[in-house]
Amino acid sequence: MGGQTANAAEKSEKNESEHGMTKRDDIAILFRKNAVGMILAAMAAMLGIIVDGIITGRFLGTQSMAAYGLVTPIVNLIMVFSGVLSSGSQIVCAQRLGAGDKAAARRVFSVCMAATLVLSIILMAALAFFRDGICVLLGAVGESAVLLQPASEYLLGMLFSIPAVLLLFEFNGLMRLDNDPNRIIAAVVTMTVLDIAGDLLNVFVIGGGMFGMGMATSVSYTIAMIIMLFHFCRKDAVFKPSLRGLKWRDLGEILLAGSSSAVGSGAALLRNRALNGIMLASASAVAATAALSVLNTVLNVTSCTMVGVGLTCSMLAGMALGSRDTLAAEALVKVAIKSALIVGGILFLLLFPFAPFIAGFFGDGQSAEMVQLATRGMRIYSIGLVLYALNTSFINYAQGMRRIAISNVVCFLENFVWIVLTALALFGVLDTDAVWVGYVAAEVLTFLTVLGIVGVKKRGFPNKAADYVLMK
Repeated sequence: MGGQTANAAEKSEKNESEHGMTKRDDIAILFRKNAVGMILAAMAAMLGIIVDGIITGRFLGTQSMAAYGLVTPIVNLIMVFSGVLSSGSQIVCAQRLGAGDKAAARRVFSVCMAATLVLSIILMAALAFFRDGICVLLGAVGESAVLLQPASEYLLGMLFSIPAVLLLFEFNGLMRLDNDPNRIIAAVVTMTVLDIAGDLLNVFVIGGGMFGMGMATSVSYTIAMIIMLFHFCRKDAVFKPSLRGLKWRDLGEILLAGSSSAVGSGAALLRNRALNGIMLASASAVAATAALSVLNTVLNVTSCTMVGVGLTCSMLAGMALGSRDTLAAEALVKVAIKSALIVGGILFLLLFPFAPFIAGFFGDGQSAEMVQLATRGMRIYSIGLVLYALNTSFINYAQGMRRIAISNVVCFLENFVWIVLTALALFGVLDTDAVWVGYVAAEVLTFLTVLGIVGVKKRGFPNKAADYVLMK
């Protein structure tokens, strides 16, 4: 009898080991498939933003580039709403699908679409009527009052893109769950090409200034949204908007699940406002603000790369949570760490040596000071990219596991508290370098914060993947 029990235990252990290996293989394949697609889509979208910055800096001047950077917090504000709705709906839908409840997943999607349309109308009206006052609040006063008109004109042009911006980010994750990833690539590539063409047409033919730059963005995003909407003509689509059976408590669950994205975007809004203020108070003022705008444009590229990895983490974590699969969760942690190290390392190797070349695209001979400051900023910022990749993966994984408090706290510390405190503390000594150093310090302090939080839960130093599973 004892021998039979031992054999049974040995067999069970062997099966569990084989099951675990299968899970690791499945998770690795799913992770690569989804992360690569999301990164490519995000990179294509960011290419348009980069070109916006390059064309603005080169052909409309340093002042227009500074105005472009001044309104970055408004873009961050839109991303607050976009982030909470897109990541929240993706996590909740993935959890519902993981539990085998397609009807609930469809209902969550429909609630998200209805909320998005209402929100779009409110945001567009606010920008249309209060854009001048918003630009003043962002710092277009005093010696920087010259930035008011170009900043206001840009906001007027880009406000028409708000519905498309919100919906595109929501569709990005959900269409992957609905097995239609190629449509995302097609829409984003079309958007990027049209945005670049519109920017060039505006500068060399129309002469529409910053308003024209904003309109080019609006037109390209809207056409991309139309391409995405054809997804709902598919007969096998799981997600189709419907007003039947809506339960508005689902919206509360979406907002809760996606709150980390809102915290991240909101913190970025506060951060950019604070850092713009520091730069405007520096010895270089407008040139320094324009250099920060260049860095923020590059930061958007690195961020979107990690957004691809992060959203994949949160989606697969949500599915693991829905099916209560701890083996899949542990495998996901291992794959996420490995991917973050690889992606962060590649970004550093691309950015640090080529910083002068990249910064040079954003200015000409009359923008030499801006280019020099931006080059220095990019090189210092790149030092923290590996830690940034690890921190972002942890935040998104915790979000997918519905560890909302942990995700929100770490996200806010990383995106606002650590960087702004460091910049303010060092500004009197380092001037503009205080901002660049702040980016690196934020990642170091956030990484230590993650180790501390997980260590407290484990009651010891977290040194293996199982310590980070966090499944309730």
